[in-house]
Amino acid sequence: MDLTDHDLTGLRTLLEDGAASSEEIIRAHVERIRAVEPTINGFAQERLDQALEQAKVTPRVTGPLAGLPYGLKDCLEVEGWITTFGTQGYANHVSTFSATLAKRLEEGGGILLGLTNAPEIGTSIETDNLLYGRTNNPIDPTRAPGGSTGGGAALVKAKALPFVVGSDFGGGSRNTAHCCGLFSHRPSLGRVSMAGYLFGCSGMKGQMCRFGPLARSARDLELVFDVVGGADPDDPKTDGVTARHEAPKPDGFRIAIATGAAIAPPEPEIEAAVNAFGKALEPMHRVEMPDLGGIIAEGQEIARQLFCADAGRLLREVLAHVAGTTDISPSMNFWLESVGKLQEKPAGDFEILMSRWEGYRLSINRLFEVYDFLIWPSSPTVAPKHGETLNDQAFWNALAYTTPLSLTASPVLVVPVGIGRDGMPVTVQIVAASWADEKLLAFGRALQEGDGDGDARGLIERALAIPTVV
Repeated sequence: MDLTDHDLTGLRTLLEDGAASSEEIIRAHVERIRAVEPTINGFAQERLDQALEQAKVTPRVTGPLAGLPYGLKDCLEVEGWITTFGTQGYANHVSTFSATLAKRLEEGGGILLGLTNAPEIGTSIETDNLLYGRTNNPIDPTRAPGGSTGGGAALVKAKALPFVVGSDFGGGSRNTAHCCGLFSHRPSLGRVSMAGYLFGCSGMKGQMCRFGPLARSARDLELVFDVVGGADPDDPKTDGVTARHEAPKPDGFRIAIATGAAIAPPEPEIEAAVNAFGKALEPMHRVEMPDLGGIIAEGQEIARQLFCADAGRLLREVLAHVAGTTDISPSMNFWLESVGKLQEKPAGDFEILMSRWEGYRLSINRLFEVYDFLIWPSSPTVAPKHGETLNDQAFWNALAYTTPLSLTASPVLVVPVGIGRDGMPVTVQIVAASWADEKLLAFGRALQEGDGDGDARGLIERALAIPTVV
């Protein structure tokens, strides 16, 4: 078996057992990167030769990531690297410090191979920009890998990286995990520091945005979360936030499943895959199908109004005064034109909207007084063809199931569960109560590693096995 076939946890075991060296592991991934990059274009920047040199002097076991490779989305400050978030105004921006998350991965022994491509300032689910070009989906290069963590997702699916850390505001990591058929973890509010997010992460963005990993196994997400999580004085949202521990439930969990919502009806194959996944859970858990369509629709409406509340004023200010550029990508231009059709909300209307947001978060919290987990699709459609989402209806439909959960403090786990139209992946979002990340990740690992042929494990393995063209 090629070393790139192993997940992060498997590579760590090989290192600990002396079955492979850091240099061998890094070299295998460098060779894989060089083989797939002409097709997928997943990196914004890479330092492959430097990573090889670093691996040669890395002791065999020096931390939880012990000389193992990874990537970071090009939106985290990394000292000495050019960090751009895909905008030309930052083409020569050399970071003078590292994001807290980046420092923790480095301190954990990891070796950074590169920064991965993203749409300009993360405003699209088409990963494309004027600096680094377009990223292609390794399953079908005529399709997008999603956004805004598209470069990283494409590289992980192509087995060029064992994991990448991206960001998720309206669905940036969840959408890309769905398009490429991966696991992703959107942590609870305050469990992972957002300090070092390019252009800052305060106010409304600070409440919604999260850093989180994408990988090919749930156990890898647990490993990365253990490394990067925890309080940080540079991010006050992490102050006093601790894990929510609950007693085991020997009779299984109570789970609510929705196959979609009328606001954005799912494709038949997606609805069928979610139904099959629910059936696979029934022998071990109490599965119910309450009508969650109204909750999904309400969440999307609130999120859409929040995202568009200033009619694009803030992004225009960023482009003009922070990034200092008037050259923008087609996806950024689409976003600005779309929200520019609206009027900036007066302060009073915005206060009412914020109250609706708070009420929505409370309504989601009440669901966890009844259920252990909520499950619904990540998207109503499979990965789109390039350019298909550059219109209002397609864009908001693609994010209809992720944006409601951006309003909550809950952790979200994306899990591949099926194969949809044209052989593309289908995933679900599994949601737990706020700060119950450990419970959620352990549940995901149990699903992936459980026994049986026709159960959830079989569905997950089939979805993960969707081949790439590279």
